[in-house]
Amino acid sequence: MEADCECSNIIAVLKKIEKIRKCNKCGATELISLTGSCSHSLCSDCLRGLAESICPECSTPFELKAILPNIQWSSFSHEINKIASLVNR
Repeated sequence: MEADCECSNIIAVLKKIEKIRKCNKCGATELISLTGSCSHSLCSDCLRGLAESICPECSTPFELKAILPNIQWSSFSHEINKIASLVNR
């Protein structure tokens, strides 16, 4: 019974993380960080679709040269996927 409760808690946390790691505009999980300005993240398609260099979440201006792939986040997402697949067995 206790193991079921722990699994339920883990699944709840994984669902929260899943929501956090998605692009807020389209839901994609391959994100690019607006590093150096507001640190929000967008997928590359949404980033290319912006009419201006302004974060759609907080309206902070950013410089295109400050945009970097979010490598740490990508690694984190990969590990979360491993955990999710173990829990969902």
